[in-house]
Amino acid sequence: MNTPSQIAAIILAAGRGTRMGQPKPLIRFKGRRLLEHTLDLARTCALTPLVVVLGHAGDTIQRTIDLRPAHVAVNPQYASGQSRSVQTGIAALPGDCRAALFLLVDQPLVRTATVTALMRAYQRNRPLLTIATHKGQRGNPVIVDASLFERLHGLTGDTGPRALFNAYRDRTTFVAVDDPGIHLDVDTPADLMRLRAIESETGREP
Repeated sequence: MNTPSQIAAIILAAGRGTRMGQPKPLIRFKGRRLLEHTLDLARTCALTPLVVVLGHAGDTIQRTIDLRPAHVAVNPQYASGQSRSVQTGIAALPGDCRAALFLLVDQPLVRTATVTALMRAYQRNRPLLTIATHKGQRGNPVIVDASLFERLHGLTGDTGPRALFNAYRDRTTFVAVDDPGIHLDVDTPADLMRLRAIESETGREP
């Protein structure tokens, strides 16, 4: 049973990765698959329950990666865009869940400290949306209070939780973090090369 301090994690990993030319969850970065990076982040931050939304290449991903202790929710309509994966993840949560933090599988450089800061901000004031920012720009992850879950079911197309921002700006908490990783998505081979170059040059996250 959830307690007031618990926040669920929903990892969105169902997309086709068309621009990458291969399933993003299985791409290797820093010696591990992208999905493994995201799972490790959720586990380290003790987010519970943990849901992984799969779609494209879902069977291969489950055979390749140890997803425990996550619950796997399959989105058969993954081609319809991110909104269907958001809804699939929400539907997999227990009824007493208080909030969900959405993690994108293609952001391997998001820091543990960023997720921790978001969780603490949510637990202090229980805003409807808790959004990470870096240098004044919004990014991911995002925490959505359970009172907005029904609104998420109204999303369509390639739209995520941040689509609710305009409607609930006055009940949104922005958390400034020293983490450029909240803006770094792996959408193309060029993006992956850029992230690998950052790792090679610095030996650490940017």
